Amino acid sequence: MKKGNFNQWITNFKNMDKKEFIRKNDKLIAISMITFSGMLCLSVGVALPLLPKEGSDKTVLLQISKSQVEKKKSNEIVLKEMQSEVNQPISVDVRDYVDTTLLDEEVIKKLKLDTSLVNILEPGNYTYVIKYKNKTYNGIYVIKEKELPKVDKITLKSFDWFVGQSLSQNLDDYITVNLSDEVKANCKLDLSQVNINQVGAYAYTVSYDGQVYTGVITVINNPAEQPTQQEVLPPASTDNTGVLPTT
Repeated sequence: MKKGNFNQWITNFKNMDKKEFIRKNDKLIAISMITFSGMLCLSVGVALPLLPKEGSDKTVLLQISKSQVEKKKSNEIVLKEMQSEVNQPISVDVRDYVDTTLLDEEVIKKLKLDTSLVNILEPGNYTYVIKYKNKTYNGIYVIKEKELPKVDKITLKSFDWFVGQSLSQNLDDYITVNLSDEVKANCKLDLSQVNINQVGAYAYTVSYDGQVYTGVITVINNPAEQPTQQEVLPPASTDNTGVLPTT
């Protein structure tokens, strides 16, 4: 289209009713739309091969999102305060002794654990050691007394005992309740204040899980060993020497 014709076409467009303009120039408009559609399809056809394959864009986006959100680990070695009951084996896995959320996997693999100073047979506070790159970190390991079964009350017997006779060391002879073997194994019988060679009343105790229970043993003379009245009275004599007179 020449420049003069184009300008005339624009002028007619401005002065003409729009519906009338479209009716008279419908072929030109249709051709223009077809041309535009063709250009659009051509652009899409060129651009499509440049896009990543299906699924690849999702993978890339996921990796970027994870790296952006994931907090970088400080690799600061923070030790835990460990504890276990007496006579129980302790862990030898270094992961149980440090805050692993702060450490990269490569750092964890290089940590060296030493628990040789921890005595699992005796309650108390001990030190464990972790070494990393010529640095030593000391942690606390607490060995606790074993938690014992709960017992409401232990009732003891009070009884008489003949003088001179040895006392039993069997706990069952002193208690009035049924106790489990574990409870009895942790009871301590104390008869140290009972004098079996002297008549009198004496206290004895049984201790369990911090509680002390008391009973009474009364040491008495054995009637079977008491002298008869004839043996008690001195023989008759004429003086105070106790010697019988001769006839």
